[in-house]
Amino acid sequence: MSDTNYGWGPADADAGSGRIGDHTDIGHWYNWFSGSHRDQYTSALYSESSQNCSYSRPGNDPGGQNQIVIFKSCFPNSQLGGSLADPVPAIANNPLRGQDCGSSAHTIANAKGIYIELLSYLPPARTSSSW
Repeated sequence: MSDTNYGWGPADADAGSGRIGDHTDIGHWYNWFSGSHRDQYTSALYSESSQNCSYSRPGNDPGGQNQIVIFKSCFPNSQLGGSLADPVPAIANNPLRGQDCGSSAHTIANAKGIYIELLSYLPPARTSSSW
């Protein structure tokens, strides 16, 4: 088990400042998994084997690339504007791409659009019977 945290990872070429670990709002997930620097960010993510936070690590580093990635944004990301009925924009027109949760583009429809885009990158979920 390993983790990332604020200050972790390669320089954030999309934001122009900080590290990719400093940018974990919904709009930033586009940069991590679909943006033009995706390969650099995901390569660092999959090869990360350090313990960057304080927790009880259940065992030794098993080596190799990470196979399970869980990502989470901080609680302000729950404060989405807009309406459930608003249309979801195509990803090319989604103003939330690369934006933080303080952006006026931080709406339900735009967040849905980001998560729909992530589905094109992430492999289908596996159940315990497919392991």
